Amino acid sequence: VTPSVTPAQTAINSRKDRKLKRPMNAFLIFNKEMRPRVLETNPNMTVAEISKTIGENWRGMSEEQREVYLEKARNLKSEFHESNPDFVYTRRSKAELAAAGHHSYSKKRNFGQVDQSEESDDGGEHPRGTSHSNHTDAPPAGSPAKDPRGRKKKRNRHPTAPKHPMSGFLFYALEMRPHVAEQNPGSTVGPISKIIASHWKNLTPEERAKWEKQASDDKARYAREMEIYLQGQKDEE
Repeated sequence: VTPSVTPAQTAINSRKDRKLKRPMNAFLIFNKEMRPRVLETNPNMTVAEISKTIGENWRGMSEEQREVYLEKARNLKSEFHESNPDFVYTRRSKAELAAAGHHSYSKKRNFGQVDQSEESDDGGEHPRGTSHSNHTDAPPAGSPAKDPRGRKKKRNRHPTAPKHPMSGFLFYALEMRPHVAEQNPGSTVGPISKIIASHWKNLTPEERAKWEKQASDDKARYAREMEIYLQGQKDEE
């Protein structure tokens, strides 16, 4: 007797066949670019603190600064639809999630980690949170190992690629964070980030010039290194 296949399982099988991943929205692109930078500057930060810092930095950016990432998101979305013209995104039902082995979590979430499955369909820039579990089970075979701080080490697909350039605000935030933390002992990451963002908004264009210059130089550095990197990729081919 041929076992019956439920509609939920059929939908899951269809997803597995396509294996398509939706393009990242603007905030996720920003998050991906800045996470290694923040970790490099603040190696003792926890995952939640890093995520919160990135979120606060995002909210402290001007519309012009965000537009860089919004444009990247629009381009990714356009490329995705051009490559997959027949793809239609639908949210999975509870039955599909259960059949796929996903477990439901508390609806109350802490702002921090980004969940790409919940990004807005318009490529929006709203950071979303996910719950964190405190289990200490060993990772499944074949999964990336964790470092001593509990962070899951992601495999870098392009380990030799140049680091993305930072904005003037991010250069400012990284420079000012130690000073603000020293002036506000006992403050957590969130309040400190808000203070930095508030200070940045009150700076005049002349006062911002120092960090905007650093951002401009970093952008030029990235362009040079990317040109060399891409040429190296062609040579390897």
